[in-house]
Amino acid sequence: MKKIKSRIFSQTELSIVAEDIEDDIPQGTLPPWCDAKVLSDLQGEPIAEAVAERTLTNEVLAAICAQAFDKIGERLSDYQLREAQVQMAQQILRSFYRERNVVIEAATGVGKSFAYAVAALAYNYLTGERAVLATETKALQWQLFEKDLPFLKTALDDALRFELSLGSANYFCRLRYEQMLQEGSFRDLIDDEKLSEIRDWANRVITDGERSGSRFDVAPQMGTGGGDIWSLIGRDSDGCPANRCPHYASCNYFRERKKWGEAQLIVANHHLLLYHLLNDKRTLPEYGAVVIDEAHGLIKTGYNIFTASFARHDFTDLKKNIDKSLTAHTGVVGEARLEIDDLAALALTRWETFFSRWEVETDMVFKESGTALIRSTFGDLPELAPPIAELAEKLEAIKSDDLDAQLLNAVNAETKELAKMRAFAVLFQNFDTERVVYWSEKRSDKFHLHACRLNLGETLADLMPELRLYTSATIGYWPIGDFPTKKSELIQRGYFNRFLHDALPTAEEGSIDCNIFFSPFNYREHAALYAPEHLLIPEHGAPPDVQAEYFDALAEEIVSLTALSHGGALVLFTSNYNLNQIAARLRDLTDLPVFSQLEDGVQEALEKFRRDKNSILLGSQSFWQGIDVAGDGLRLLIITKLLFTPPDDPIFKARSENLESKGKRPFFELSLPHATTMLRQAFGRLIRTERDKGVVALLDSRVWQKTYGKTLIANLPRVEVVRTFGELERANDKFGLLKYS
Repeated sequence: MKKIKSRIFSQTELSIVAEDIEDDIPQGTLPPWCDAKVLSDLQGEPIAEAVAERTLTNEVLAAICAQAFDKIGERLSDYQLREAQVQMAQQILRSFYRERNVVIEAATGVGKSFAYAVAALAYNYLTGERAVLATETKALQWQLFEKDLPFLKTALDDALRFELSLGSANYFCRLRYEQMLQEGSFRDLIDDEKLSEIRDWANRVITDGERSGSRFDVAPQMGTGGGDIWSLIGRDSDGCPANRCPHYASCNYFRERKKWGEAQLIVANHHLLLYHLLNDKRTLPEYGAVVIDEAHGLIKTGYNIFTASFARHDFTDLKKNIDKSLTAHTGVVGEARLEIDDLAALALTRWETFFSRWEVETDMVFKESGTALIRSTFGDLPELAPPIAELAEKLEAIKSDDLDAQLLNAVNAETKELAKMRAFAVLFQNFDTERVVYWSEKRSDKFHLHACRLNLGETLADLMPELRLYTSATIGYWPIGDFPTKKSELIQRGYFNRFLHDALPTAEEGSIDCNIFFSPFNYREHAALYAPEHLLIPEHGAPPDVQAEYFDALAEEIVSLTALSHGGALVLFTSNYNLNQIAARLRDLTDLPVFSQLEDGVQEALEKFRRDKNSILLGSQSFWQGIDVAGDGLRLLIITKLLFTPPDDPIFKARSENLESKGKRPFFELSLPHATTMLRQAFGRLIRTERDKGVVALLDSRVWQKTYGKTLIANLPRVEVVRTFGELERANDKFGLLKYS
């Protein structure tokens, strides 16, 4: 597979239609749903020869996708052909076949999951290359695995092989399970009755070779303590002794990995994909192309994964584990034991000194919580890396072929933790604020240090040469108040510029195909945006009485809106504190049922809301995207406040300072695009099908007070915008937006 060359990308020169690029790849076959005769006629030669020689025309590639959707339509009684969906699949297959990366925005209603799944499957057949489908949210990952791909299997190919890939910590480990039972480490977490349930589940997993043993099989049996117990029985990727484990032959994780290697399509998530890239590509099997859905969240996930974080107490905890391992290792005695003990003591002393000095330097000594960006280093810091590296070498040396598997698991975990600590120390040793952001943090009176590389797009480009589709309903951003309707104008004038700058900064000029597929929904008659001017957001740090007055007014506005809709309302908040303030007030002001994400949990609150069409659901940031309530169960979406990145976020602050040093304005380069994306994501919760209707209420008057308000509205679907409650009532009477059928 050809690697995309590293070159600065000219963002004004983007192509929609790919040019032919010749390259040798493994031979493939014609997808089983295809009509070979029709395709041969289109190709002008026997289609089998064209497949083998890799000379398929764009017309034939388009027909392969169209024939797939014909088959899909035959399986669905109420199927309506979506031209945009077919065109999206054709665009992806054409780009992948010509070995070009592609960026596509597909609005709600296009049906992008089927589009890219069909294209990825066709690509697999035509080239022999596996494809990975990676999502940001678990909800979409499970939708693909449990709903979309099983349907495509019945409609297109009974022999289709696809698998779900989860991080290794999500799989049961028999070795650690036995260790938990032996050491009794479960005693502070669960009672005997719950332990009996876990034993029953574990026995079923051990004896049934068809079960994945993932933690998602566990939830019904483990109850509320499951998360804590899972940390004791889930696989430890750092410590795993692999083929040295006595249970290796029946290991759930390695059995699942074997299935991944036999699959045509793998359903993963951003976190696992990025971990795979950081882990020298040892997690997933080889693949030729990757579909990155919900791509607007990729960079944020990347910063989380690429952040190295440690606390002052971490080395103390590690040293206790090392001491425990050395005690269990009967072969480490005398001088050998003393050498390791001395090295561990030296490393611990330097580690604690290092953290203490940074705690003083960042003025965190007398604080219980908070963060501080580190902009410069100082002299006289102890060298951490040398003793840590030497200690790791000594621990590696005590491994032997006959070492007990549980002990090997522990030593492996300890040496890998030391390797991470050494890499962390090197980041601080080679202090470079141009490429790395450093910050300190106090949480529950515990001091932490963090470091994260800022050139994430360049790093990912080096790690991921495979073909890529980046797609989302909100991947683009239009920085102007007037929104053009032609996709060519949007693309040529930089609709994807910010995403490309972040995710593909070194892509070869003209190497990326970009496209937009607009929603087929009739937003003009099915939705309205209510944005009143009278609700003023208090300034940050406003007095308590001003805050209380605002919450009173906000609650009254929500009550008026939900009275008009008779419930069916999702209310979104930017903070848990605000949610709780409104929850308490609403229950005194309305007789409608009020469910809170913070009280019931995400899934339970959502299920309660779905069961009661006259209820109100209060959600924080996790509800802004990824949830789906189709039909009139959700007819009113209330956004209480615009969601900007917190100004004290260290990575945001560092990126802002770098932009300012280059004469750019961080608000318009970072803050506003993020707020726009999240507003669009939230808006997308309302209309999920062609028949859905409803109102989005944006209760943040800054949309009218600030000059950027026009930009925010310009990026939303074209709907009627009303400013007063009377105008909203008239729009509701005209189109029946809030009627409960």
